[in-house]
Amino acid sequence: MNELSETGTSKKRIFISYSHEDLEFVKRLAKALHNAGEEVWWDRWEILGGDSLIQKIFEEGLAQAAAFVVVLSSESVKSKWVRQELDVATVRKIEGVTKIIPVVRDNVEIPTALRSLLRIDMRQNFEEGVQRIINSVHGITDKPKRSAQESIALSLTESVAGLSSGASTVGLFVLRFADLDSGDVFAFSGQDLSSALNLDPQTINDAVDELEEVGMVRTLRALGTDPYEFYQVQPTYVLYREFSEHLDYNPEEDIQITAAAVESAKQIQSQQLAEGTGLSPGRLNRAVGYLADYGVVDKSQTIGTYPFSFSSLMATRRTRQFVSG
Repeated sequence: MNELSETGTSKKRIFISYSHEDLEFVKRLAKALHNAGEEVWWDRWEILGGDSLIQKIFEEGLAQAAAFVVVLSSESVKSKWVRQELDVATVRKIEGVTKIIPVVRDNVEIPTALRSLLRIDMRQNFEEGVQRIINSVHGITDKPKRSAQESIALSLTESVAGLSSGASTVGLFVLRFADLDSGDVFAFSGQDLSSALNLDPQTINDAVDELEEVGMVRTLRALGTDPYEFYQVQPTYVLYREFSEHLDYNPEEDIQITAAAVESAKQIQSQQLAEGTGLSPGRLNRAVGYLADYGVVDKSQTIGTYPFSFSSLMATRRTRQFVSG
């Protein structure tokens, strides 16, 4: 499995539920996720001699899990222990805290409680399944490709925000084909960019490096992506602000509206802030990202806040100065 490092994104704990008859498969899965930079809770690594099974699994492992990976096999679907873990995870899913990810490792009848969930089939391609788990945990969506003719001109665009033509072209493409309103994190591979823009790998690498240097994108890096120097690239709020002339809204206004709402409420939850400002999750997340990074507001983060990247905000002296200034 490629060793993946994620820039600028906090890790989310992955709890693995399984039958011990599937030990070798789960050992391979846990190691692959761990080597990819994920925070994995696997009982063989976490429970020591003399530890309470109930306390470690239910009060530590499941209680802190952002994702619950349940390995489905002919043995695990009969396991009472797996069922108990799934029951707890289902409650936390309803509460918006934990995401349940069913993983199929052999031919088995899917339990009723999991039939409505999209499953990851790892019977044929283990490596692809691992990457799909990681993408699911972090909300990374593969944006459908459009032909170059349907996207933007194949020739390099003029400079935007003082960037080179190559960086401007890549930045504009990422901006136009990421969902402006969604709370999901959209990512593009080097091959996505090269195919859509008809640019050679070196031009893509240089453009992404330039965009990352000025904070307009963040990259996921992995082994085995040659000829590209990154695995995936994601836009940041800086890209939206600097390319604002290509948007049908003004990111600066979103920032001002959000700061004013926080100052008025003093402390406010994400859903309340969205309702008060009328901003979509994507636009609100970017406005909050700016305000938090520049210390204008105090941001609180917990798991289970999707589609928002924060749980609540608190006004400070700097909030008042920002709004009044």
